[in-house]
Parts: sequence; structure tokens; C-alpha cells
Amino acid sequence: MRDGLSYLVCTPLLAFGVIVATSTRSQQEHAAREGAWQGESRADGRRRLERAFAPFLSAVGLAPRPLITLRQRHTNRCLIFDPSGGASWSESPPIGDAVATRSGEVVLGIQTADCAPIFIFDPRTRARAAIHAGWRGTLGRIVERALTAMVVHFGTRAEDCYAAIGPTIGPCCYEVGPDVLEPFRREFPYAEAMIVAPTASGRARLDLVEANIRQLLACGLSRARIFASGLCTACHPQLFFSYRRDAKTTDRAGRMLSVIGESSS
Repeated sequence: MRDGLSYLVCTPLLAFGVIVATSTRSQQEHAAREGAWQGESRADGRRRLERAFAPFLSAVGLAPRPLITLRQRHTNRCLIFDPSGGASWSESPPIGDAVATRSGEVVLGIQTADCAPIFIFDPRTRARAAIHAGWRGTLGRIVERALTAMVVHFGTRAEDCYAAIGPTIGPCCYEVGPDVLEPFRREFPYAEAMIVAPTASGRARLDLVEANIRQLLACGLSRARIFASGLCTACHPQLFFSYRRDAKTTDRAGRMLSVIGESSS
């Protein structure tokens, strides 16, 4: 906790001068109150997002650097942010669910409400990626696509990388039906390892974190370099908003912000 705000930090990555942090419920509720107004422009919405999370970014030591976010749509699209090439997303962020950069002057941010916020960091090239992985993105191998983008654009080697996975709805709470399970079974030979307690009706609980860890391992990361928070968003109402838990009882859907950025210290 700092400046009266609580948040989570991936401590192993601090040794590399990299901050991976997730806001907790107090910031989510603040962001919900700052939710978009009807008819608001994308630029105004982005500025309000930055204002809403400014105390969190300041508390974790990442202010006042620009916050780079996307218009997340549960795709498997990964974009490259390269300020030297004239990239400017300040007015209208592009649609996508992963973004990679090597710029130390910006903070990459992902908003989630049960989906997995995943970060990849390459200490050799200082490249990093921020990924939003729900079941659709996971099925579309968005983690693999983000790492491939880092290899192609920044010369990353998978074996050098570290990964951090923030709070995500767990297999204890994430029940899905055959419309989700069957595509997973067709796509991944190891699907049964991430499907928990299937029922006769075809429903089961899906382990999104394990699904993405398996993709990272398949790409060449070491399990010892993959850090998962182990916290289920649906199980901790005092800490996190959960779409599955709260959407039917509240009129606004809060979001938490997870970020990765270079430490200034």
C-alpha cells in the first residue's frame, strides 16, 4: 500500500527494474465512476481513463509517463507501439488485445474484469508485451502471437523471457459450456489438463491461467520464469471486480488496470 492505495506487484521482476502491478477494488470503483458518458469521444474517454487511474500509476512509481492502452475486443490481435516510427495513440487507440514495445518511456496497460492480464518481459532487449486473454483470446493463442511479435520486431528469444499473470477468474468459479469447451478440445491436445470437473450436460470449469501457461511453455519459456498471482477475481470481492460475480447485480461494470513499465529508481 502507498499513498492510501492498495495494489499488487510482481516482486520477482523488480530485480530487473520493471514494475508489473494491478490495481485493486478501490481503483476499480473509482474507474467505474469515471465510466464513459453517452456520446463521449474516444479522446475524451481516454483522458478520463488516465485521470481515473493517475493515483494508482503514481503510487506504483509509473507516473507521469504516457499510458498506452487498446480498445480491447477479445481478439487475438497484437500491435507494436514504436514511438520512433511516429506511433501516436493518444486520440484514438487501435483495436487489439495485446501490445508490445521496447520504449522505456511509456507504460503498457490492460483492463480486465475476470480475463487474464498477462505480461512478457525480455531482460536482454528490454522489450515487453501486455496481453488481455479471455477465453476467445486464449483460444486464438494471443500469448503466442504476442511473443512471436516480440521475436520478429525486437529480436527477443523466448528462453530469455519472464512472464507475469495477474488476478484472473479461476477454475473454481469459471464455468463454461460446450460452445467453449469443444473448440478448446479441438485446438489444444492438452485441453483436458485445463478443463475441471466436466458434467454429463457438457459443462465444466475452465482454467484460463493454466491454458496460457501451457502456451508460454510451448513457446520456450521456463516454468520457473512464469509468475501467476494465484488470485481468483470472483473469490475476492473485497479486492477485485468480477464480471461473472457482479454484472447481474450492479449497473456499472468496474475494471481493474494492470500495467508494465520501467522503474524510474
